[in-house]
Amino acid sequence: MYIGITTTQKPIFQEKITLLTTPEYYPTESMTYVIYQFQSKTLFSESVYKKVESAYFADDLDREIPRKAWTEEMKAHAAMRESTEPREPKSVRYTFIGKALFTVLFVLILVLGFLAVQSFNEMKKINAQNKLMNTSPK
Repeated sequence: MYIGITTTQKPIFQEKITLLTTPEYYPTESMTYVIYQFQSKTLFSESVYKKVESAYFADDLDREIPRKAWTEEMKAHAAMRESTEPREPKSVRYTFIGKALFTVLFVLILVLGFLAVQSFNEMKKINAQNKLMNTSPK
């Protein structure tokens, strides 16, 4: 059985930055700062996580600046933005297939519990009858 999990990053905030100092290997006039929020999707549910990730893009080079190359000023700006920008709340939404699966599992647990209680009561009855059969008549 194959269950596919698709994890995506949805951009929730974006801004152009010209005042921050850039890393020495990425000489650029301006950068674009983006905050991504993680989301995942399966056959049974769709989830939104609290986890976010920041990224800087060099506008002149059209590529992302790796985290290792970030300056202290860039790190401080990213930490400030990550803590102040509103995010989508953490949530889990079940699909029709997920709801059906949970319903079937709930019914299965109820039926198994009912059968277990019924078998214990039946065993008590049989033990009571055996005790009556083993007693000597008066």
